[in-house]
Amino acid sequence: MTKPTPATLIVHDAALLFPEMLPDEFAEFKDDIQRNGLREPILTNADGRIVDGRHRLRACEELGIEPLFDTVQISDDEIPDWVVSRNLHRRHLTTSQRAMIAAELANLKQGGRQPADLPVAVSQSDAAKRLGVSERSARTATQVKKRAPQLVKPVKEKRLSLNAAAEIAALPDQERDEAILQVKSGDIAGALDKTKIKTSKTKRSATTLPADYAAIFLALDELPTVLSRTPPKPIVIEQLDVALRKAVELIGGLSVASREDLGEME
Repeated sequence: MTKPTPATLIVHDAALLFPEMLPDEFAEFKDDIQRNGLREPILTNADGRIVDGRHRLRACEELGIEPLFDTVQISDDEIPDWVVSRNLHRRHLTTSQRAMIAAELANLKQGGRQPADLPVAVSQSDAAKRLGVSERSARTATQVKKRAPQLVKPVKEKRLSLNAAAEIAALPDQERDEAILQVKSGDIAGALDKTKIKTSKTKRSATTLPADYAAIFLALDELPTVLSRTPPKPIVIEQLDVALRKAVELIGGLSVASREDLGEME
């Protein structure tokens, strides 16, 4: 195993597509390394850029543990697929997170951040397939990224669902900017109060969703992730149960047209 010099410890753009661990996740991860040591090396490409293991490196630095490094023999063309494959198999990512990562992957080449990292541009369709989401979801994430780039991070951090971000991004400029500021300050419910679901099949005014809207859709978005865990954490199941009960109450109280509008959201 090799040990890169500090100057080479740069994270590859493809690895940066995946979100940072949440504080509680990282604390648990670091505690495991402290108890059991670093069992898997930090992986770099031939240029010395980290393609896997930035959380392991951070944990080692905070614990004062000597990190181990190894080099993977893969070409630049292969790195995006390699990174996506490794992270999808071990990270519990929601559909919203994966759709936003797909949007960023498709735009990484054009975005100008070290374009040498990705010599071949990835199409939106290919990015969606790689992340296991529909092309429609990837398009929605791309629109959010274009109209409200400040919402990319909250979506990737699971603080905001993609559907909620899309509703905010579609607002008129002034209302959108106000809602984005509310999201930044943590007032998700307040931001979503500005959004409305239009009931085009009825001629009544649009229905504003209650403040529970954010929690409900985040819970629904989280459902596949929770079910994939073995076993799911009891506290997560309890929170999910509460949110899903609220969802049933909310949807049961909406008109047929409103329910159909909700059903169209991925």
